[in-house]
Amino acid sequence: MSWWFDISDLDEDQKDVIELPPDGNYLILGPPGSGKTNLLLIRAEYLIRTDRPHLYVLMFNDPLHDFVVRGGVHYDVPSSKIRKMLSWEIVLLREHGVVVEEVPDEDLQDRRKALAEHVLQLLDANPKLERHVECLLVDEIQDCLPEEIEVFFRCTKNVCFAGDNRQRIFSAHSVIEDLEKRMKVIELKTHYRIGHEICRVADVVGKAAGLAPIEDDCNYKDAEAKVHFIQCADDDEQAARIIEGLKIQLTAYPEDLLAVAAPRIADREFLRERLEA
Repeated sequence: MSWWFDISDLDEDQKDVIELPPDGNYLILGPPGSGKTNLLLIRAEYLIRTDRPHLYVLMFNDPLHDFVVRGGVHYDVPSSKIRKMLSWEIVLLREHGVVVEEVPDEDLQDRRKALAEHVLQLLDANPKLERHVECLLVDEIQDCLPEEIEVFFRCTKNVCFAGDNRQRIFSAHSVIEDLEKRMKVIELKTHYRIGHEICRVADVVGKAAGLAPIEDDCNYKDAEAKVHFIQCADDDEQAARIIEGLKIQLTAYPEDLLAVAAPRIADREFLRERLEA
Protein backbone atom coordinates (compact mmCIF):
# COMPACT_ATOMS: atom_id res chain seq x y z
CA MET A 1 0.00 0.00 0.00
CA SER A 2 1.20 3.54 -0.73
CA TRP A 3 -0.02 6.88 0.57
CA TRP A 4 -1.43 9.69 -1.55
CA PHE A 5 -0.10 13.21 -1.21
CA ASP A 6 -2.12 15.07 -3.86
CA ILE A 7 -5.79 15.15 -4.83
CA SER A 8 -4.75 14.54 -8.44
CA ASP A 9 -3.73 11.00 -7.42
CA LEU A 10 -7.40 10.05 -6.97
CA ASP A 11 -9.60 8.49 -9.64
CA GLU A 12 -13.24 9.49 -10.16
CA ASP A 13 -14.69 6.84 -7.82
CA GLN A 14 -12.29 7.89 -5.08
CA LYS A 15 -13.20 11.55 -5.57
CA ASP A 16 -16.85 10.59 -5.04
CA VAL A 17 -15.87 9.46 -1.54
CA ILE A 18 -14.02 12.62 -0.53
CA GLU A 19 -16.95 14.73 -1.76
CA LEU A 20 -19.42 13.05 0.60
CA PRO A 21 -21.07 15.39 3.15
CA PRO A 22 -19.81 15.16 6.74
CA ASP A 23 -23.00 13.66 8.14
CA GLY A 24 -24.23 10.25 7.03
CA ASN A 25 -23.47 6.54 7.10
CA TYR A 26 -21.24 5.37 4.25
CA LEU A 27 -19.98 1.98 3.09
CA ILE A 28 -16.91 1.99 0.81
CA LEU A 29 -16.51 -1.25 -1.12
CA GLY A 30 -13.68 -2.21 -3.45
CA PRO A 31 -11.05 -4.83 -4.29
CA PRO A 32 -7.59 -4.90 -2.68
CA GLY A 33 -5.52 -1.93 -3.75
CA SER A 34 -8.50 0.30 -4.58
CA GLY A 35 -7.61 2.87 -1.91
CA LYS A 36 -10.13 2.10 0.83
CA THR A 37 -7.77 2.63 3.77
CA ASN A 38 -6.38 5.85 2.29
CA LEU A 39 -9.91 7.17 1.86
CA LEU A 40 -10.77 6.44 5.49
CA LEU A 41 -7.82 8.58 6.58
CA ILE A 42 -8.69 11.36 4.14
CA ARG A 43 -12.25 11.37 5.49
CA ALA A 44 -10.98 11.39 9.08
CA GLU A 45 -8.81 14.41 8.28
CA TYR A 46 -11.78 16.13 6.61
CA LEU A 47 -14.03 15.53 9.62
CA ILE A 48 -11.40 16.82 12.04
CA ARG A 49 -11.04 19.98 9.96
CA THR A 50 -14.83 20.49 9.97
CA ASP A 51 -14.93 20.59 13.78
CA ARG A 52 -15.75 16.92 14.30
CA PRO A 53 -12.61 15.84 16.17
CA HIS A 54 -14.23 13.21 18.40
CA LEU A 55 -13.73 10.28 16.05
CA TYR A 56 -11.72 7.08 15.78
CA VAL A 57 -10.27 5.09 12.90
CA LEU A 58 -10.47 1.42 13.89
CA MET A 59 -8.17 -1.32 12.60
CA PHE A 60 -8.16 -5.08 13.15
CA ASN A 61 -4.58 -5.99 14.03
CA ASP A 62 -1.17 -4.66 15.06
CA PRO A 63 0.56 -4.62 11.62
CA LEU A 64 -2.28 -2.75 9.93
CA HIS A 65 -2.70 -0.40 12.89
CA ASP A 66 1.01 0.44 12.99
CA PHE A 67 1.13 0.96 9.22
CA VAL A 68 -1.90 3.27 9.28
CA VAL A 69 -0.49 5.24 12.22
CA ARG A 70 2.57 5.98 10.07
CA GLY A 71 0.34 6.94 7.16
CA GLY A 72 -1.87 9.08 9.36
CA VAL A 73 0.98 11.55 9.73
CA HIS A 74 0.53 12.50 6.06
CA TYR A 75 -3.15 13.29 6.64
CA ASP A 76 -2.94 15.20 9.95
CA VAL A 77 -4.78 12.43 11.77
CA PRO A 78 -3.32 12.09 15.30
CA SER A 79 -2.11 8.62 16.25
CA SER A 80 -4.42 8.76 19.28
CA LYS A 81 -7.35 8.68 16.85
CA ILE A 82 -6.19 5.43 15.21
CA ARG A 83 -7.00 2.43 17.38
CA LYS A 84 -7.21 -1.33 17.22
CA MET A 85 -10.84 -2.37 17.44
CA LEU A 86 -10.52 -4.54 20.54
CA SER A 87 -8.40 -2.03 22.44
CA TRP A 88 -10.95 0.71 21.71
CA GLU A 89 -13.71 -1.45 23.19
CA ILE A 90 -11.59 -2.42 26.20
CA VAL A 91 -10.75 1.21 26.99
CA LEU A 92 -14.43 2.17 26.73
CA LEU A 93 -15.40 -0.63 29.11
CA ARG A 94 -12.66 0.14 31.63
CA GLU A 95 -13.54 3.83 31.65
CA HIS A 96 -16.99 2.80 32.88
CA GLY A 97 -15.95 0.20 35.41
CA VAL A 98 -16.53 -2.99 33.40
CA VAL A 99 -14.08 -5.78 34.27
CA VAL A 100 -12.68 -6.99 30.96
CA GLU A 101 -10.66 -9.82 32.51
CA GLU A 102 -13.84 -11.88 32.51
CA VAL A 103 -13.91 -12.29 28.73
CA PRO A 104 -12.40 -15.47 27.19
CA ASP A 105 -8.78 -15.42 26.02
CA GLU A 106 -8.50 -18.73 24.18
CA ASP A 107 -10.62 -18.11 21.09
CA LEU A 108 -10.40 -14.76 19.29
CA GLN A 109 -13.93 -14.95 17.91
CA ASP A 110 -15.37 -15.70 21.35
CA ARG A 111 -13.34 -12.87 22.86
CA ARG A 112 -14.53 -10.40 20.24
CA LYS A 113 -18.16 -11.41 20.67
CA ALA A 114 -17.93 -11.21 24.47
CA LEU A 115 -16.35 -7.74 24.36
CA ALA A 116 -19.00 -6.47 21.96
CA GLU A 117 -21.77 -7.88 24.13
CA HIS A 118 -20.24 -6.17 27.19
CA VAL A 119 -20.26 -2.86 25.32
CA LEU A 120 -23.89 -3.36 24.28
CA GLN A 121 -24.81 -4.08 27.90
CA LEU A 122 -22.95 -0.93 28.93
CA LEU A 123 -24.95 1.09 26.42
CA ASP A 124 -28.20 -0.43 27.70
CA ALA A 125 -27.27 0.61 31.24
CA ASN A 126 -26.00 4.07 30.24
CA PRO A 127 -28.27 5.60 27.57
CA LYS A 128 -26.16 8.79 27.56
CA LEU A 129 -23.34 6.81 25.94
CA GLU A 130 -25.46 6.22 22.85
CA ARG A 131 -23.99 8.16 19.90
CA HIS A 132 -21.32 9.75 22.11
CA VAL A 133 -18.72 9.65 19.29
CA GLU A 134 -18.93 11.90 16.21
CA CYS A 135 -17.82 9.19 13.78
CA LEU A 136 -16.27 5.73 13.71
CA LEU A 137 -14.30 4.86 10.58
CA VAL A 138 -13.72 1.10 10.42
CA ASP A 139 -11.46 -0.76 7.99
CA GLU A 140 -11.90 -4.42 6.95
CA ILE A 141 -15.56 -4.28 7.95
CA GLN A 142 -16.24 -7.59 6.18
CA ASP A 143 -14.55 -9.39 9.08
CA CYS A 144 -16.67 -7.80 11.80
CA LEU A 145 -19.25 -9.69 13.82
CA PRO A 146 -22.92 -8.59 13.85
CA GLU A 147 -22.49 -7.64 17.53
CA GLU A 148 -19.55 -5.39 16.66
CA ILE A 149 -21.54 -3.72 13.90
CA GLU A 150 -24.29 -2.92 16.39
CA VAL A 151 -21.72 -1.45 18.79
CA PHE A 152 -20.49 0.91 16.07
CA PHE A 153 -23.96 2.12 15.14
CA ARG A 154 -24.98 2.68 18.75
CA CYS A 155 -21.78 4.40 19.89
CA THR A 156 -21.55 7.01 17.15
CA LYS A 157 -23.59 9.58 15.26
CA ASN A 158 -22.08 8.63 11.92
CA VAL A 159 -20.16 5.64 10.59
CA CYS A 160 -17.90 5.14 7.60
CA PHE A 161 -16.97 1.54 6.83
CA ALA A 162 -14.57 0.13 4.23
CA GLY A 163 -14.31 -3.47 3.12
CA ASP A 164 -14.55 -6.19 0.51
CA ASN A 165 -16.52 -9.41 0.95
CA ARG A 166 -13.94 -11.30 -1.13
CA GLN A 167 -11.29 -10.55 1.49
CA ARG A 168 -13.27 -11.95 4.40
CA ILE A 169 -11.00 -13.96 6.74
CA PHE A 170 -12.25 -13.99 10.32
CA SER A 171 -16.03 -14.05 10.17
CA ALA A 172 -18.04 -16.88 8.63
CA HIS A 173 -21.08 -14.62 8.58
CA SER A 174 -21.08 -11.89 5.93
CA VAL A 175 -22.26 -8.54 7.26
CA ILE A 176 -21.84 -6.68 3.97
CA GLU A 177 -25.28 -7.57 2.58
CA ASP A 178 -26.98 -6.26 5.72
CA LEU A 179 -24.90 -3.07 5.70
CA GLU A 180 -25.78 -2.35 2.08
CA LYS A 181 -29.41 -2.02 3.20
CA ARG A 182 -28.55 0.41 6.00
CA MET A 183 -25.98 2.70 4.39
CA LYS A 184 -25.08 4.66 1.29
CA VAL A 185 -22.74 2.46 -0.76
CA ILE A 186 -19.81 3.81 -2.77
CA GLU A 187 -18.11 1.21 -4.93
CA LEU A 188 -14.49 1.56 -6.03
CA LYS A 189 -13.91 -0.39 -9.22
CA THR A 190 -10.31 0.32 -10.25
CA HIS A 191 -7.44 -1.14 -8.24
CA TYR A 192 -3.70 -0.53 -8.39
CA ARG A 193 -1.84 -3.07 -6.22
CA ILE A 194 -2.21 -6.46 -7.93
CA GLY A 195 -0.51 -7.31 -11.24
CA HIS A 196 -2.53 -8.45 -14.26
CA GLU A 197 -1.22 -12.01 -14.22
CA ILE A 198 -2.12 -12.45 -10.55
CA CYS A 199 -5.57 -10.99 -11.27
CA ARG A 200 -6.12 -13.61 -13.96
CA VAL A 201 -5.32 -16.38 -11.50
CA ALA A 202 -7.62 -14.80 -8.91
CA ASP A 203 -10.40 -14.61 -11.49
CA VAL A 204 -10.09 -18.33 -12.25
CA VAL A 205 -10.51 -19.10 -8.55
CA GLY A 206 -13.18 -16.46 -8.04
CA LYS A 207 -15.28 -17.65 -10.95
CA ALA A 208 -15.89 -20.95 -9.17
CA ALA A 209 -17.26 -18.97 -6.21
CA GLY A 210 -19.42 -16.73 -8.38
CA LEU A 211 -17.28 -13.63 -7.86
CA ALA A 212 -16.97 -10.84 -10.40
CA PRO A 213 -13.61 -10.67 -12.24
CA ILE A 214 -11.04 -8.10 -11.13
CA GLU A 215 -8.57 -8.21 -14.03
CA ASP A 216 -10.66 -5.89 -16.21
CA ASP A 217 -10.38 -3.11 -13.63
CA CYS A 218 -6.68 -3.57 -12.90
CA ASN A 219 -4.55 -0.44 -13.32
CA TYR A 220 -1.28 -1.88 -12.02
CA LYS A 221 1.68 0.00 -13.53
CA ASP A 222 4.77 -1.36 -11.76
CA ALA A 223 6.98 -4.27 -12.84
CA GLU A 224 5.01 -7.06 -14.49
CA ALA A 225 3.86 -9.74 -12.07
CA LYS A 226 4.97 -13.29 -12.81
CA VAL A 227 2.69 -16.31 -12.53
CA HIS A 228 3.64 -19.84 -13.58
CA PHE A 229 1.13 -22.65 -14.07
CA ILE A 230 2.69 -26.09 -13.56
CA GLN A 231 0.68 -29.22 -14.25
CA CYS A 232 1.66 -32.14 -12.01
CA ALA A 233 0.83 -35.83 -12.23
CA ASP A 234 -0.01 -36.19 -8.53
CA ASP A 235 0.33 -34.62 -5.07
CA ASP A 236 3.84 -35.99 -4.61
CA GLU A 237 5.11 -34.27 -7.73
CA GLN A 238 3.32 -31.08 -6.74
CA ALA A 239 5.03 -31.07 -3.33
CA ALA A 240 8.41 -31.75 -4.94
CA ARG A 241 8.00 -28.84 -7.39
CA ILE A 242 6.97 -26.50 -4.58
CA ILE A 243 10.03 -27.47 -2.52
CA GLU A 244 12.26 -26.95 -5.56
CA GLY A 245 10.79 -23.49 -6.10
CA LEU A 246 11.12 -22.55 -2.44
CA LYS A 247 14.83 -23.42 -2.44
CA ILE A 248 15.38 -20.96 -5.28
CA GLN A 249 13.31 -18.25 -3.58
CA LEU A 250 15.10 -18.74 -0.25
CA THR A 251 18.42 -18.26 -2.01
CA ALA A 252 17.19 -15.04 -3.61
CA TYR A 253 15.30 -13.75 -0.54
CA PRO A 254 16.93 -15.35 2.53
CA GLU A 255 15.52 -12.80 5.01
CA ASP A 256 11.98 -12.56 3.61
CA LEU A 257 8.81 -14.46 4.42
CA LEU A 258 7.54 -16.88 1.79
CA ALA A 259 4.02 -18.32 1.69
CA VAL A 260 2.65 -21.65 0.54
CA ALA A 261 -1.14 -21.67 0.21
CA ALA A 262 -3.47 -24.64 -0.07
CA PRO A 263 -7.25 -24.77 -0.67
CA ARG A 264 -8.09 -27.28 2.08
CA ILE A 265 -6.83 -28.18 5.54
CA ALA A 266 -5.89 -31.68 4.34
CA ASP A 267 -3.82 -30.20 1.50
CA ARG A 268 -2.12 -27.82 3.90
CA GLU A 269 -1.19 -30.61 6.30
CA PHE A 270 0.13 -32.77 3.46
CA LEU A 271 2.37 -29.95 2.23
CA ARG A 272 3.51 -29.11 5.75
CA GLU A 273 4.62 -32.70 6.33
CA ARG A 274 6.62 -32.68 3.10
CA LEU A 275 8.19 -29.30 3.82
CA GLU A 276 9.22 -30.32 7.33
CA ALA A 277 10.56 -33.73 6.28
